[in-house]
Amino acid sequence: MQASPEYQLLALIRALPAVEVQNRLMGSANRELAMGLALLSLEERREVLSRLSPKKQRAVEEELALQRRLHIEPEQRRRMTENLIARIRGERRSTAQSYLRPRTRRGE
Repeated sequence: MQASPEYQLLALIRALPAVEVQNRLMGSANRELAMGLALLSLEERREVLSRLSPKKQRAVEEELALQRRLHIEPEQRRRMTENLIARIRGERRSTAQSYLRPRTRRGE
């Protein structure tokens, strides 16, 4: 069985040289990083965030907090995480475009 995109991302980050991963993560969009990290455990998320500058860490953590309040389709999360994986591998892809809508109350 193939690992989820989030765990493929984590495995890739662990496998690549630290400086290379740091450079690629620092150049990634905060929203894309947050999407890729959101379903990881707190410990795994901290492992990845520790490779970022303090300013970038705060920005990604703010984006994670925002995303918790939004409705994000699993397919959208999967596509953004796969795009992030491709960028970290060095494939030339643009940052994924997204529209995140607020959660709605049931019955609205």
